Amino acid sequence: SPCPVEVMKRVITEMHMAEVTIAYGMTETSPVSTQTGADDALERRVSTVGRVHPHVEIKIVDPETDLPVPVGTPGEFCTRGYSVRRGYWNEPDKTAEALRSGGSPANEGVAGGGRWMHTGDLATMDAEGYVNIVGRIKDMVIRGGENVYPREVEEFLYTHPDVLDAQVIGVPDEQYGEELMAWVR
Repeated sequence: SPCPVEVMKRVITEMHMAEVTIAYGMTETSPVSTQTGADDALERRVSTVGRVHPHVEIKIVDPETDLPVPVGTPGEFCTRGYSVRRGYWNEPDKTAEALRSGGSPANEGVAGGGRWMHTGDLATMDAEGYVNIVGRIKDMVIRGGENVYPREVEEFLYTHPDVLDAQVIGVPDEQYGEELMAWVR
C-alpha cells in the first residue's frame, strides 16, 4: 500500500526521521525494485517510490497492449531481474499470468527466467526515472468513460489537516457506470 505523502511528511518532521526513504516491492520481487535515496529532495522522497535498483529492470506498460507508455502516462508497473521469483508453487496458471514475455534461453538461469513480473499496480514514471504508484488496476474507477485513480483522490483528502485516514472506492452508478465513494476519518 502506498504511504500517503502527508503521512510521510509527518514522519520526517514529527518523528525526526530525516533519512527515511520509500521503496516499492512485493514478495515476488524479493522485495524491492525501486527506492528513493536519503539524498533525494524531500518532495521526491515523499511523493515517489524512487528509481530502479541496480541489476533490476522496470517498465510501465499499457495493460491492454503490453507496450510501454510515454513518460508521465499511467500504466502497469513491471519488473524483472535477479530478484524476481521463478513462479508460484504448483500454480502454473497464476505464474503464466504474472510472469510474461521477455524470457529467452540465455535467461534460463535468471530468477523468473528473465520474464517480466506484471505487478497489477498502476504507476507513472517521470523523465528522471522516478516512479509514482497511482493505484491498482483492479481499483481503477471508470466514471463516465474517464479513468479515476482512487489514490489521487485520497492524496488530495490527506492534505486537509483534519483528515486522519481516507479510503476511496468505486461504486455502481446508473448514469456514469461507476461513481466515487470516500470514507474519511
